[in-house]
Amino acid sequence: FNEDKKVVGYILEAYDEMIAQLMLNDQIGTATNYKCAIKSLINYKGNVPFLRVTPEYLKGYEKWMIENGRSSTTISMYLRTLRTIIHKALHQQILPHSAYPFGRYNYSVPASRNIKKALMLADIGLIFYYQPVNIMQSVAKDYWIFSYLCNGMNIKDIALLTWESISNDTIIYERAKTSSTKQIKEAIRIPLEEDAIRIIKLRSIPSSNPKDYIFPILIKGMTPLVQKRVIQQCVQNINKNMKKIAKGLGIEGNITTYTARHSFATILMKSGASTEMIGGALG
Repeated sequence: FNEDKKVVGYILEAYDEMIAQLMLNDQIGTATNYKCAIKSLINYKGNVPFLRVTPEYLKGYEKWMIENGRSSTTISMYLRTLRTIIHKALHQQILPHSAYPFGRYNYSVPASRNIKKALMLADIGLIFYYQPVNIMQSVAKDYWIFSYLCNGMNIKDIALLTWESISNDTIIYERAKTSSTKQIKEAIRIPLEEDAIRIIKLRSIPSSNPKDYIFPILIKGMTPLVQKRVIQQCVQNINKNMKKIAKGLGIEGNITTYTARHSFATILMKSGASTEMIGGALG
């Protein structure tokens, strides 16, 4: 009415509040996703009130994103953040339930097309016995193999491993991705294979302090934001060198750190493991 843009019923203010809370919880990656989403929504129709977020608004946004060359995965990611914001507005009674724009009879968020390529055991064997041509390839290969041998552990969790995470040749840890969202914390236990122990001995920095990191990726005292940047750079370095290794071995497709995780799960599945067992192993 007074064109007061600070009214709580506008999406920008709701996003800012959510982003601030995520940053406070050190959920840097999720906060970044929300920042990208609100920037996109503002470019679409500006800072609109919740009541303007109708099924027509959402359909128009999806069409606008496609016309601007954005993938269904990106559209899905951004609209899921908006759906969460709307849920929060309903909970805070800022928006009436009758105005909820999502759902079967209103607007459904498009499914993302995340094509995941898994390697077969023969390809993993080729990588395992590959002789790196330089130290960068050697480090990348060791981290990739360690990820595969340790239940497809992602690089962030590898970077956060401390010496107290190892007990009787078993790694015990909680996934960083789910540690802040699960009410009941479930530790993942991974018996260390001989080759995983070899990689730890080769790549670690020995320390008498059980709280020191095992691998020289992070440094104590880094802020969560700096940690995220360092881990992203580490992932990029591994992916770049694994791509060269795959090319040298004649393995088709783009091999990344996520390929190790997906390959671990796929090989377990093909070996007859139950989905419950695989889900538990992956955390």
